[in-house]
Amino acid sequence: MVDTPTSPPETLVAEIEALGQRLAEAKTSIATRIIGQEQVVDLSLAAMLSGGHALLMGLPGLGKTLLVDTLSTVMGLSENRIQFTPDLMPADILGSEVLETGADGTRSFRFIEGPIFCQLLMADEINRASPRTQSALLQAMQEREVTIAGEHRPLPAPFHVLATQNPIEQEGTYPLPEAQLDRFLVKIDVDYPDRETERGILIATTGLQQATAHQVFDGPSLIAAQKLVRQMPVGEAVVEAILDLVRACRPESDEAPDVVKSSVASGPRPACGAGADADGARARGAGWPPRPVGRGCRGAGAGGPVAPHGAELCRAGRGPCAGAGDRRGHGARDAHRGRGLSQSALHTPDTLRSRSEALAGTLPALMADAQHLSATILLGTHGRKRAGTGDEFWQYRPAEAGDAMRAIDWRRSARSDGHFLRQTEWQAAQSVMLGVDDAASMTFTGSASRPSKLRRAQTLAMAVGILAVHGGERVGLTHLNEPPRGGRGQLVRMAQALMDGHEAGDYGVPRPKVMPMGSRAVFFSDFLGDPAPIEEVLGRAADRGVKGALVQVLDPDEEAFPYDGRTVFESMSGAIRFETLKAKSLRDEYLARLAERKDRLDRATRRTGWRFAIHHTDQPAEPTLLWIYRALEKVRA
Repeated sequence: MVDTPTSPPETLVAEIEALGQRLAEAKTSIATRIIGQEQVVDLSLAAMLSGGHALLMGLPGLGKTLLVDTLSTVMGLSENRIQFTPDLMPADILGSEVLETGADGTRSFRFIEGPIFCQLLMADEINRASPRTQSALLQAMQEREVTIAGEHRPLPAPFHVLATQNPIEQEGTYPLPEAQLDRFLVKIDVDYPDRETERGILIATTGLQQATAHQVFDGPSLIAAQKLVRQMPVGEAVVEAILDLVRACRPESDEAPDVVKSSVASGPRPACGAGADADGARARGAGWPPRPVGRGCRGAGAGGPVAPHGAELCRAGRGPCAGAGDRRGHGARDAHRGRGLSQSALHTPDTLRSRSEALAGTLPALMADAQHLSATILLGTHGRKRAGTGDEFWQYRPAEAGDAMRAIDWRRSARSDGHFLRQTEWQAAQSVMLGVDDAASMTFTGSASRPSKLRRAQTLAMAVGILAVHGGERVGLTHLNEPPRGGRGQLVRMAQALMDGHEAGDYGVPRPKVMPMGSRAVFFSDFLGDPAPIEEVLGRAADRGVKGALVQVLDPDEEAFPYDGRTVFESMSGAIRFETLKAKSLRDEYLARLAERKDRLDRATRRTGWRFAIHHTDQPAEPTLLWIYRALEKVRA
């Protein structure tokens, strides 16, 4: 038993029971306005009883703002609301000093408090503001004070931030920095209600009378409740469960399952992970059904509050997950469930975009010494500038299949035997086409600690697409019968299309359906199938003025052939199976054939003006991403 009580056990029991009754009354009051969402309400109250902050994640219109407004009424706290927008500035949150002239003509500065000076701050749609503005909350959430013009200004006590966040895949959102996520004790998913709950919402919101909540707590009583929660004993079994959960979420720990080692970037820190989890378990224990602990005191019992709270805590940013799903809670959220979590559960369109954006975000630092790239990332063949309106005439181009008749410039076409289109500067923007082989051979990985070839190829392709879109260019997938487009929405469509799959069989080859003339292309594959179709595609691309790069993605085991003795070789689809008693005797012939295949691909790219590179899945993706951009820049020359 781990306890730090300052009150006699009998008194502590009575106080905790009284707090439980008061919390039950608070939940009843909240339920008059918030129908259903019991788990969301429980976690929100637990965060406040722990003295922490909560991040509510969900689509617009699910009642997040109404919940925060109701909590301020029930908890009796002064409330301010900040609607985060892209043009919001830090001074709009913290306040600022203004110069005033007194009656006697003297001038002095007077500080005008910002909306952060309250007890319950509602940060509505926090991820619609830029990271610079988001960082204005860092000191306030951690130290309960702000520093303005060198003067420390304490915030009212208690101080809590309940922030709402829209899914990151929506337009106009910014990912929350890790330091910002670390300030939140818990991240709460707000999902759609079930049918019966939605029926109750429909009836309650379409009548003449509007339900109102009544006050149950106030500032001093909430502070007293928080101190009481800190006195609650924690069972040894809960302490061990917390340690098991936190340590299992650290990829460098021997206790971490393979899925964590391959999908989590860094685990929870001791104070922020285990300590916050213990506080949350105590707070949940105060409002849960009684559970005997020690001398009969109601506390955080084994197998009780820690499991659901720990699952939510690991999603609050205490341990950033390289492959953790932001919307559905894959990754660290499920790490405590054991080693049975499949890799596919961690690989979704959302997680693909998250990994790719993180990878793309590292490239500007890598290109700090390449000013021409930072100024002309993926511009056109003619070095088109990004500044300006882009509506001026740039060039004529030959008409292609699918072009609208009204787009043809008949005056120019009359001077030749072909049809031509008049392009403006913006229309001549570079199109970057990406092809990812997702045949069965690409799903191979020689170790659970390494990503599959397909997963790495998808991440690299999306990273290239993200950087192209950020550079104002258009991007598309070669296997889709759709023209390249720009904008964040195109990235969402690409991520979903990459996850849907399109190749059948053991080995895939590029089969581009759309290749705009003069565009750039990158194909990602292991290229272990017949090389003839690949050479044919490169020839057709060169005839259309399309140039680019082939990136061969290989697992280290495919390069080393670390097999000996009796070995069964089977294709990923199961269509081919071969057994040998002397696998090592095949090594030299295999490596010779692999080297011959690489050489043939290299010669084919040289003939057509393309570039060729090999990427191994045990190596970082950043150098290959930088090489791709340098390669695309060189083939423009």
